[in-house]
Amino acid sequence: MWGFACLNLFLAIFNMLPIPPLDGAQTLYNLYEFVLHKPVSRGYQIIAGVIGFLLIIGANVADFIRYVCNIL
Repeated sequence: MWGFACLNLFLAIFNMLPIPPLDGAQTLYNLYEFVLHKPVSRGYQIIAGVIGFLLIIGANVADFIRYVCNIL
């Protein structure tokens, strides 16, 4: 039971990171719009989304390479 609770908490915290493919970035965009009364440009959101996606994929590839190197 504790393992499930810890996993759920980890996923919730990870999802709120302000990396554009995750929900934390959408929360940050909404906060920006609320404070400055102007929306974040769509072009910036697209570029930030691509960069965030590449960061997540890069971290997964690096972890996979590290895992494979430890096996060999």
